[in-house]
Amino acid sequence: KREAPSMALAYLWLVLIPVGVFAVMYWGTLMLPAPVSAEDAGETGFSEERARPLLARLVRDVGVRLTGTPACEINAVRAIVDHARNALRWTVNDAKIQVWHGSGSLHLEDFLTAPHLLTQYKNLTNVILRVDPRGSRCL
Repeated sequence: KREAPSMALAYLWLVLIPVGVFAVMYWGTLMLPAPVSAEDAGETGFSEERARPLLARLVRDVGVRLTGTPACEINAVRAIVDHARNALRWTVNDAKIQVWHGSGSLHLEDFLTAPHLLTQYKNLTNVILRVDPRGSRCL
């Protein structure tokens, strides 16, 4: 007879936890700011309207970007650098684009069930866009 309340409690938790997680996620999406149009953002502000063509180009033209493939290491980098150069023509700031290739490894201790997980990467491509106020000595 004592098993019934504990089973009911277990079922209650099975329902409450997913409902609680869903409620927190739903509330979080309601807190997101509204998209800013290109007109409202001005020439130097970020707008979803101007970012969408780059995203479309990466998805449509470049496709799946697995690490180490030409789609990721060449085509995606070229698309991002071209988009940054085009955007920098309209800026009033000093800017510098750098393409950096890094290699190395990362040791993860006690990651899930693997006690010694070592991830390695070689020639990982990063595009760095550094924007500073015009005339600053930061560049």
